[in-house]
Amino acid sequence: MKFIRDDNSERVGLPDITSMIDVVFLLIIFFLTTSSLVQMTRVPLDLPEEKGQSIEENESPGLVINIEADGRIVVDSVEADVARVLSMVGVEIERAGGVDDLDVLLRADRAASLARVNEIAQGMIDLGVKSWRLATRVPAGGGS
Repeated sequence: MKFIRDDNSERVGLPDITSMIDVVFLLIIFFLTTSSLVQMTRVPLDLPEEKGQSIEENESPGLVINIEADGRIVVDSVEADVARVLSMVGVEIERAGGVDDLDVLLRADRAASLARVNEIAQGMIDLGVKSWRLATRVPAGGGS
């Protein structure tokens, strides 16, 4: 048996791409989990119709407050009362580095009592929040 090659040419092997495949799978898992977390913060609500400014769907706010038709307040899939929501807003203010960089999205069901919306709005004013967004649905005719 002859195991040694006669020619002295060097053998060129294929590069090992196992590490690259691992990184690709990790990236796929990361993007799948983060995209599902963003959708979890948005409880299905019947938003009121109103002309207004549209934002990009991929733009994600810092804090999403959902008010359901029965008056329950849900933040990050957890039911909370107004005091707890306002404490979460306080934490977000600290995390954002001040009220100027805070991004709050308030989503209220069309059948929800406006008293809840007003309580949260007044509480945010008391905390020094100058601006926040109220989510609406653009009517069929379009918006501005």
